[in-house]
Amino acid sequence: MTKPVLVRTAEALDDALRAALPAGAQLFCLADMHTQSLWLPALGAFVKEEDCLLTAPGEGSKSVETSNRLWLELAGRHADRHAVLINLGGGVITDLGGWVASTYKRGIPFIHIPTSLLGMADAAIGGKTALNAGPVKNLIGTLAEARAILIHPPFLRTLPNKEIRSGCAEMLTHGLIWEAAHWEAVTQAMERGAPGTDEVYRSACIKWEIASADPQETGVRKLLNFGHTVGHALEAHFLDTDCAVTHGDAISAGMVVETVLSEHRLQLDPAASENVVARLLHFFPVRECLSVPIDRILGFMAHDKKINAGTQHFSLLQSPGHGVYGVPCTTDEIMRAWHEAIRRISA
Repeated sequence: MTKPVLVRTAEALDDALRAALPAGAQLFCLADMHTQSLWLPALGAFVKEEDCLLTAPGEGSKSVETSNRLWLELAGRHADRHAVLINLGGGVITDLGGWVASTYKRGIPFIHIPTSLLGMADAAIGGKTALNAGPVKNLIGTLAEARAILIHPPFLRTLPNKEIRSGCAEMLTHGLIWEAAHWEAVTQAMERGAPGTDEVYRSACIKWEIASADPQETGVRKLLNFGHTVGHALEAHFLDTDCAVTHGDAISAGMVVETVLSEHRLQLDPAASENVVARLLHFFPVRECLSVPIDRILGFMAHDKKINAGTQHFSLLQSPGHGVYGVPCTTDEIMRAWHEAIRRISA
């Protein structure tokens, strides 16, 4: 599995990209309107403005309609099977660009250059591509390896605070399921303002370690679903509203509910659970995220890929730094944890 490479300087980015590109390949770049204006010039030695494919920012771009348009644009520009697509942007761009590249002419090479914290720490790593279908997040996708994943932290300097916070949620997930020291390091960095390069790259490497051990997501990789079963359902709900809830906000609220569920199903120590919930409540708008009807969230969860034979399976916490995957939970157990989480954060 492709390991992310940390490139700290503009010169190092050029060198790493040059090393990753096949000689003489056609180059195209997928970006949204924001990353085009901010960061396409950083690739000026490789990609011309006219070779940039554009899409609107946000989850709405992860659609079949956008994918179809991009396929036709590549065909209209005579992209052959040896063309390379550089995906320059956040998690939406890497999900979408990976999908488009992995399906165009049965697959062309692609390179991820994430520009968001969420993309650097998580979304660009692991060989998954995705589209949404209606309100269902990531319903369509492939497993396809990027030719290279280049982590360039200077891109983060233009990121709004809410997007930094959103990426931090995934970093906290990595710590809770895999490495307690990372959970502590990221929470302390958030208290200071934002994670540094070392914390960001450690998260990227944790994601790579887990994904590399289980590329097809038949075992340990399922740990990465912690917080996401409830979180993706919340995200789907808020996509239908005018409320500006980020991916990380929804995942943090999902982690709160699933931490409480971990007490019921895995006997997670109540003091540890309280500590996790308190820290997430301190950093994220958990109350606002959970102020939605549970029936609506259960409806979205019914489409979740982790359902097996009609039973919802969760990745939960045995202790901070030690996750357990494949835990079956009934609807009654989910509802109990939901209401208990609301009671705690309202106290």
